[in-house]
Amino acid sequence: MMVFKKAFTLFLLIGFTTCNLIAQSLGELQVKALKDAKTTAQAMVDGDFAKILDYTHPAIIEKMGGKDVFLPQVEAALKMAKEQGVSFISSTADYASDVVKEQGEYRCYVQNTNIMTLGETKIKSTSYLLGFYLEDQEQWVFIEAEKTKNKPTMEMFLPGFETSLNIPADVMEQLE
Repeated sequence: MMVFKKAFTLFLLIGFTTCNLIAQSLGELQVKALKDAKTTAQAMVDGDFAKILDYTHPAIIEKMGGKDVFLPQVEAALKMAKEQGVSFISSTADYASDVVKEQGEYRCYVQNTNIMTLGETKIKSTSYLLGFYLEDQEQWVFIEAEKTKNKPTMEMFLPGFETSLNIPADVMEQLE
């Protein structure tokens, strides 16, 4: 009976320790997701498009022809937007959702708040990035979460993609 109690106690201790390590690890991943999203947000304000691509999901970059092809396209599109009066005043990563493991990878979403001008109009947008943790690089990469609602687009970039994350809808409002 004593051997059974010791074995049972050891089993509970191992189970508790494992659950605690997993929870701690997911919490650390959540903190890292927010940090990497903040880097991406600051790169947007700074106009550092190469840095933005460093934090863009590799499947997107690959489908767009690689960084050497995609970077000039991003720069040209944002230059055109700027010429049309669009400018970013601020971009902040506000919080990261709980991290989940699905389809063999860690994921979460990050809420961003962007303040921009469109001509004389100031706009606030709340949008979401869907993050994917690249374990081999110890880095989060992102896609616009709104794109996950477009099934044909997702099938083109991430075939078979599914998520259990309940990502809120983007919101845009005009500021006074």
